[in-house]
Amino acid sequence: MKRLFIPLFILLPALTHAQNVELKLGGGASVNSDPTSNMAYKGEKISFNYAAELAFLYNFAEDWQVGLQGTVLQLSRISDKIYNGPDGTPIGGSNKQYIYASPDATIYLVGNRKLNIGNGYCYVGLAAGYGIARNDSKTLSDNVAYKAPDGGNGYAVGAQLGYVFGLSSRFGAYIEGAFRYMDLRYDAEAPEVHPHTNLHYQIMAYPVTVGIRYRFINSRIQNDIPAFRGRGRSR
Repeated sequence: MKRLFIPLFILLPALTHAQNVELKLGGGASVNSDPTSNMAYKGEKISFNYAAELAFLYNFAEDWQVGLQGTVLQLSRISDKIYNGPDGTPIGGSNKQYIYASPDATIYLVGNRKLNIGNGYCYVGLAAGYGIARNDSKTLSDNVAYKAPDGGNGYAVGAQLGYVFGLSSRFGAYIEGAFRYMDLRYDAEAPEVHPHTNLHYQIMAYPVTVGIRYRFINSRIQNDIPAFRGRGRSR
């Protein structure tokens, strides 16, 4: 999973010298849909999961930005159903959690369209990337009925909508809601599927995050206004 985030850290020295680059760091909560395809264990109740993100975004025009974003979040649902477990014994019961990834770590290429509003800006954009689903499936707590195998991987796409409020020419606070669609394949058997086949499912996540934005500004650059918006200009 560490290797997945290497591109972000390789870019950091170069980006910190750019005048129109923003660092984005935040966390929050996420809910997700039931997995589809051959994941047999599903939950009829949502589970509130953790979510965190780190991104470097380049404002190449007054109303456009692109960048790389790393996201980690948990994928899980809750169910009252009883299933046949992978070893044939019953699993599940009242309010048991089914964890599909903890965490799912994905690197996205993102592009946003910005609209200056007040002391900040709204943005809406698209994202596409590749992720790895990790899990410690060897240990289960009392409220967990099942953990998916470790090592799923696959593509992810989605969209995001947010608002950045300017605190100063460098710092801003943001809130963002996102939609992420993930296609995950495993080199492990799908539970309760006959004849046996490898696990492969799709799942949708809806993270909501809050955090800070920091804009790297050259000493020769000043914003048009003190707030966190626009490109700034040379003097």
